[in-house]
Amino acid sequence: LDVFPPRGDGYHDLGSVVALFAPPSDEIKVSIRPGARRVMFICKDKTLPRGDDNLAVRSARLYLDRFLPDADVTVYVKLEKRLPVQA
Repeated sequence: LDVFPPRGDGYHDLGSVVALFAPPSDEIKVSIRPGARRVMFICKDKTLPRGDDNLAVRSARLYLDRFLPDADVTVYVKLEKRLPVQA
């Protein structure tokens, strides 16, 4: 991202490059099944956090609380990690 000097109207022109990822890209699959009320995070990359530090896990827990507050279900979040972390 490039931010150029202010124009006469006080705004700045911007220059940016946008890259679209084609395969290989990360892939996430979510399924809900009867069972104990929990979130199961499945990923081969063992360096990723498994608890609330993981946005996918936190999102699944929030979904349960908001939309299925009384259901006895397990949410399975399966992540195929192909891109580097923080990419």
